[in-house]
Parts: sequence; structure tokens; C-alpha cells
Amino acid sequence: MGATGARGAMLVTLAVAAVALASLWDETREASASLTDLAEAQASLAAAAAAGGSAVPVVARALSARGGVVLYRAAGEASFHRADGETVDAPFLLRAADARRPWVRLERPEAWAVGLPRRMGFAGLAETPAHGVLVVASSARRERDRQSRARWRLVLGAALTCGVMVVLGRAALRVQRDELELREALALAELQRTREDQLAREARAAMMVTFAVGVAHEVATPLNVIAGRAEQLEARSADDRDRRALQAIATQVDRVRDVLRGFLRLARGDTPALGSVGPADVVHAARTLVEHRFTEAGVGLVVEAPDGLAPLRADARLLEQAFVNLLLNACDASPAGAEVRAGTSEDEASVTFWVEDEGAGIGPDDAARVLEPFFTTKGPDRGTGLGLAVTKEIVAIHRGTLALAPRTPHGTRASFTLPRETERA
Repeated sequence: MGATGARGAMLVTLAVAAVALASLWDETREASASLTDLAEAQASLAAAAAAGGSAVPVVARALSARGGVVLYRAAGEASFHRADGETVDAPFLLRAADARRPWVRLERPEAWAVGLPRRMGFAGLAETPAHGVLVVASSARRERDRQSRARWRLVLGAALTCGVMVVLGRAALRVQRDELELREALALAELQRTREDQLAREARAAMMVTFAVGVAHEVATPLNVIAGRAEQLEARSADDRDRRALQAIATQVDRVRDVLRGFLRLARGDTPALGSVGPADVVHAARTLVEHRFTEAGVGLVVEAPDGLAPLRADARLLEQAFVNLLLNACDASPAGAEVRAGTSEDEASVTFWVEDEGAGIGPDDAARVLEPFFTTKGPDRGTGLGLAVTKEIVAIHRGTLALAPRTPHGTRASFTLPRETERA
């Protein structure tokens, strides 16, 4: 940014210099025209004096009061004389007279020779009725001084303008540099804060992975006990209702084992156990797992899962858990008497699982953080902030995308989209 400001100041300075040079050229042109006018005026004055037949002393006195000099050369003479008769050595005037020039420019030595100040001057020449030559000479000192002052004013003005531009440019560069340093400091502080937050989240995630591995190990033993006792009771029971209940317990124990294995693979970064999974089967299985929560909350659940959708290559238990998390979030966000709609749909390339609730909706601030681990708006007694984070990871390892969007007039639509089996092959 400083380099840009320096280039800008340089360009402005060059522009001022260009304007100054153009003005100087114009002033020089005007000065030349002014000197030409002075020369022609001398020629006109000489012609008028010669035509009027005035005596040389009279004309000399009149011009002397204005700083001029009058010389004359009588017919047949070879030199010029002043009004007092003194001879003037002016061969340059003789040459001009012989060439019948109306005026001649006098350089400094020539002006001094005819009695003018040692400055540039002009002499007008005219023939008298008696065939003599009358010369009227004047110094161009006033014009030259005026031109010199004008040039100096122009140069000083341009220099002053350039100096002001340089000072202002340096001040602007200093301000820009300070602003840049401030922005860099703020950016570094923000980057440092972001890194610290990221390290904190990673540390908590690593801790939770370790904790999850420990929990899975500790839960395995009670699950084995529950499964073993259920099998023993089922073998001894003669009541069909009790046997079905015990079989349900064994089925759920197997499901918990599968989910724990899937979470452990997810935590360790292993490839999930992929198989052919029907989207409708995932939706119906998830509904079975959460129906009691919806009943307790007084929230309706409507499922739209048509059969015949393209199968997916996925870990069925993890996919069910991801959909369960969306359903439970929708249930928690919905007031009693509301209705949650859920289902699945497909297009040529993908299958989408979606859940729509009638809650308060998700704000833009929460939408930016709701997928972070441990972030929750439910309060400490109702949520851990891991549901959507886990769902995001499950969807990611299946090469899918998770989306959250507000609904009109209120509510939220949560969905994740996975590529069809033919697309994953």
C-alpha cells in the first residue's frame, strides 16, 4: 500500500512539473512576442519621426526622457552620430541600414555602444526625406525584468507546489503505513485468537476421543452382561411377549455395539464399514429409535420415505445415528403440538435426507457455530453440543454435505446429501 501511495505522489509531482513546463513554455512564447512588439514599435516610432521631419535634438530629448537614444546618419556619411554630434561606432547599425531593415536587435555590447544600458535592446531604422537614416533605440530592460520575474514566480510556484505535494505525500504515506501496521496487528491478533480457539477445540476433541475410547471399553462389559442375561431369560421364558421384549433388548445391545464400533472407527480416522443401505430403511430405523422422545414431547412426526430409492454405500448404523441426531434436534426445537416432517428424496446423482421443524429457527450467528463441537443453544441440562458435530463427521466420511437453513415463516430445515451408489463406484 505504501508503494502505491509513493507512485501516486510521484505521478502527481510529475503532473505538476508537466504543467509548470507547459506554463514556462507559454510564458517564453509570450515573452518572445512581447519583444517582437517592442521591436516593431521602435520601427514605427523611427518611421514616424523620420516622416515628420522633426529635428534630431527634439526627438532625442523626447525619447531620452523614456530611456531611449536617437542616432542619425546624414546622406553620404559613413557613420552615425548622436544628437550632440558625437560619432558612434556602430557597424551593426550600418549593416542594418544598408540592408534596409526596419529594426535590429541589440545585444548587450551593442546596446552599450549606442548609449543604452548593458542589456538587450532594439533599434528602429527609417530613412529621412533628405535620404539620411534615423535610428531610434530603446532598452528591453523592463520587458526582460518582467519576464525574469514571471519565470521565477512560475518556477517558485511549481517548486512550492511540488514541495507541498511531497510533504502531503509523505504524511499520507505515514498515515497509510500506520493504518497498515494497525491492520496487520489486528490481523495477527485475530489469527492468534483463531489459532488458540482451534487448538482449544482440537484439545477438547482429542480429550473426547480418549474419553470415548475409554467409555466404549467400559460399556462393553455391561453390554455383554446385559446380552448374556437376556439370552438366559429368553431361553427360560415361556411367554411370547416376554421373549419378544428380551429379543428387543438383545437387538438394541447389538445396535449399541455397532454404533460404538462405528464411533471408534470414526475417532481413529479408519474407513467405515460400508455396505449397501436403502435410504428408506435408514429413515424408518431412525424413526423407531426416536418415536418415544417425540411422544414424550408432544411433537408430531411425519415421515416421507418412499421405497425403491437408489441404495447407498454407507455404514448403516452411523447413517442411522446421523439422521437420529437431526430428528432429536428438531424435536428439542419444536414446541408441544408442533409437527416435524422428515424424509428422503433423490435425483440423478445423489440422495438427500431432510428434517423440517416448526421451531424458532436458527439465527445467522448460531448458524456460523452450530456445527462446532460442544456448541449448543439448548442449555447445559439438555444438550452436549456434539450431535451436529458428530453428524457432520459422519456425513463427511461418506463424502456428503450437511446443510442448515431457516424456513419461512419460522423453523429450520436440516439435510445431508450423499452420492448415489453408482456415483461412488
